Amino acid sequence: MALEWMVMGAAAGVEAVLLLLLTLPLPKPLAKNIVKLMKAALRPLMAVLPFALFQLLDVYWKYENRISCATEHCSILERDRYEKSNYKGQRNGLLALLAGFLYWMIYRYFYAYTPIMQGGIREENMLGLWKISSFPAAVVA
Repeated sequence: MALEWMVMGAAAGVEAVLLLLLTLPLPKPLAKNIVKLMKAALRPLMAVLPFALFQLLDVYWKYENRISCATEHCSILERDRYEKSNYKGQRNGLLALLAGFLYWMIYRYFYAYTPIMQGGIREENMLGLWKISSFPAAVVA
C-alpha cells in the first residue's frame, strides 16, 4: 500500500507543478508550448481520478474496520498504533482529495483558456465580471 500512496503523492506533486507552470506569466511562445504539452498530458493524467477514488474507498474501508482503542484496556503501544493509524488515514484521504482537486483545477483551466485564446469570448464575459464603469455612480462612490 505504501507504493500506491507514493504514486499518488508523486501524481499530486506533478499536477501541482504543472498547474503552477500554467498560471505563471510567461512569454507567449513559451506559454503556448506549455499549454500544448498540458493538453497532450491531460488525458493520461485523468487516470489519477479513478485511482484516487479507489484510494478513498480504501481509506474509508480501513476507517470502518479498524480496531477501536477507546477503553482503558489498551496499552500505550496499542494506543500509539491506533493514533498513528488515524493520522495516516487522514493524510492519505487528504492526499487523494488533493490529487483529484488539482486535476479538476487543470481541467477547468483548459476549459476557460481555450475560448479566451481563440478570441471568441472576452475575459470579462467569460468570468461574469462587470467593469466598474458599468455600475451606477452611487454604488461606485
